[in-house]
Amino acid sequence: MKRFSVLFCALLAAPAFLHAQPVDHPLNPLTWQEYWTVLEVLQAAGHLDADTRFSMVNLQEPAKDVVRQWRPGGAVPRSAYALVRQGPDTYETTVDLVERRLSSWTERPDIQPNWLGSEFGAITDVVKANEEFVEAMRRRGYEDLTFVDCWAGPPGYFDTEEQRDRRVAHVNCDDPRGVRNSWTRQIEGLTVVVDMHERTVLRVVDEGIVPVPTVSADYDPASLGAPRSVPGPIAVEQPFGPGFGREGYEVEWQNWRFHVRPDQRTGMILS
Repeated sequence: MKRFSVLFCALLAAPAFLHAQPVDHPLNPLTWQEYWTVLEVLQAAGHLDADTRFSMVNLQEPAKDVVRQWRPGGAVPRSAYALVRQGPDTYETTVDLVERRLSSWTERPDIQPNWLGSEFGAITDVVKANEEFVEAMRRRGYEDLTFVDCWAGPPGYFDTEEQRDRRVAHVNCDDPRGVRNSWTRQIEGLTVVVDMHERTVLRVVDEGIVPVPTVSADYDPASLGAPRSVPGPIAVEQPFGPGFGREGYEVEWQNWRFHVRPDQRTGMILS
């Protein structure tokens, strides 16, 4: 998601219009030019500034009957869906990529959008300055928190009083010294509940001291040592070439023909 912040800055110096690369199927993923179209349309509509963040920008799939009626060479309907954050406010928007116009812009006051990559470390400084957290870390033998890594993550939403009207995160920490893979070095039994919008600590949950594991989980050759021998190597041969065909995002094999699209939220989509 950080790319969109950089992209916005670049947008100010970019030409007003970018020619879109051809899209030959209504279910193809968005092209990079279409991402630009989303930004340009939102900017022209007054919905884009330096604080705008995007939790999601995806293809808005056409209705199934539209896809079924479409034939190669015909006009391709194209729209994008975006989940937009501006401070504590969240909006859903759709952009007509063919007409280059805003189709909808709707505030969603009662939802929490997808987590942004920038949020994982956004409140570490606040947590490390909290006296209750500092004292809990001191009881675990940490007088200096310089090398302690902390990250914030969404705990899920359970409609508790604490969560209502807040963007709540749980903060956990680890001690990464001496290893590259710090997942085995987590400081267990200590969680800090924070309000991401207000940048405040709501409470510190200390369930008791748990020793930090000392095992290494690095997987580089130097850490693993000599690998075990593998008898009988496996060979895959296609003497007459592959048995399937691929054209763009469409795959054919025997009686099968399907369209493949990577999707930011759901993963791989077969149509």
